[in-house]
Amino acid sequence: MGEGLIRWFSGGLGIYALALLLLALSPPALAKLHCYDLFDAVMALFVGNCHQQTIRSFWLAGYPLAVCCRCLGIYAGVFQLSIFKRFY
Repeated sequence: MGEGLIRWFSGGLGIYALALLLLALSPPALAKLHCYDLFDAVMALFVGNCHQQTIRSFWLAGYPLAVCCRCLGIYAGVFQLSIFKRFY
């Protein structure tokens, strides 16, 4: 029973981590599509979790990601860990 619960939890965690990762990567694409209201909303969503200093953020197409490099690594690591845990 415990193993099934761990697999279910890691699958749910993976979906949540993937959603956060995609949201963190989305602001440059939203800005290029001229969806500036959504750009601002996504940036505001991560304000409580990340300092969003532009010097510590990756930039794509002239726009910063919603999180700094460190937070992006944390989200990517949680996603990778959930995939690893799910299959091994």
